[in-house]
Amino acid sequence: MKFLWILLIWGLTDSIESARLHTSGHRIFSSRLLCAPKYRTTGKIECQFHLRNNGKQDYLVLKWRTPLDGLRSDCLTVTTNGKKLQYDGIYPKRSAPGPDQYLLVKAGQTVLSTFDVSDAYDMTKAGLYSIAVDTYLEYVAGRLSDVRFTQTEIEHLSSPAVSYEISKGSFIEGTLSERARPLKRTNQYSMRGSSSEDESCPKLEHFVGVAPEALKLETKKAFEAAVQNMKSAIKCLKDNPAKGKPWFGTAIEDAKILLKKTVAIVDDNWHKTFHFGGDQCSNEILAYSFHGACTLYLCKLFSEQKTDTGYYSKMGIIVHELTHAISNTTDDEHGPIRVQKLAKASPKRAALNGANFAHFVESLTISKSCKSF
Repeated sequence: MKFLWILLIWGLTDSIESARLHTSGHRIFSSRLLCAPKYRTTGKIECQFHLRNNGKQDYLVLKWRTPLDGLRSDCLTVTTNGKKLQYDGIYPKRSAPGPDQYLLVKAGQTVLSTFDVSDAYDMTKAGLYSIAVDTYLEYVAGRLSDVRFTQTEIEHLSSPAVSYEISKGSFIEGTLSERARPLKRTNQYSMRGSSSEDESCPKLEHFVGVAPEALKLETKKAFEAAVQNMKSAIKCLKDNPAKGKPWFGTAIEDAKILLKKTVAIVDDNWHKTFHFGGDQCSNEILAYSFHGACTLYLCKLFSEQKTDTGYYSKMGIIVHELTHAISNTTDDEHGPIRVQKLAKASPKRAALNGANFAHFVESLTISKSCKSF
């Protein structure tokens, strides 16, 4: 259950980047979902998310990991015929949250947002579906003018399940990921295990969108550096495992296997597209990708980063998104300090978290602690 995440987050509490677990018996926030009872011949499955502040003071809530941000994270439990559906949406690389990523919810106030369930969960089959909120909410007391976002609280957020029916003959598009994946592999999450060319992927390195030539050259350089640095990181984990412990805890071998798999598929004629822009870009997203797709979407913030060294470099961002697209990593945590705390609290999760790999590789380029860097 995602509630176990709260126990994990509780362990991530002693730095200025962290949130503190709210432990009083009273739940400050409550939520509910509203969906139509039946959907017929529609391209969307739109539901409403309601978040209520039951407290006696105003709070600023972080929209991330909730439907206030759309479906950019696995914040729901969705089932059909007793089977839980897997999240199949966007995997973004974010910058640190700024004030505009928080929403003021006054005491006693309810805020709402509308989201499309089919963006991230497979709604293409007729049947009865059940959906509920299951995530954690990060918040801070006060208003934008006087708040410190480094002193946030965290609370598990859930809702009663609601049900709806998708009737036979309705037209529902696939998830965002499904639409982004190569057509020949629409129902596969990854391209691993196959070196054959796919007519749906470009045969050569391909650029989409408007970008100056200088940015294209920097992106190519960053991609090449990402691949080379991942290879060096694999050697570093083999020759000096202690270097990986802050980032993967006791799961260093798992991390090494995933990195090797990612690099092997890139080397095996992986057809890549760099898409500058994208309809999921926003002012806090540096880049994003989808499981099993061959496109890396690079947002405006990406162009503002250093090319191949330092945290949040173009090189590190590409490492992050390659692990998502090729090896199906998760987005459990972001930021160098938080991902190291994740490694201590849950090594297995750290060895599946995209940001752990990116920040580990970036850290080696900063410290040059392995000879190959």
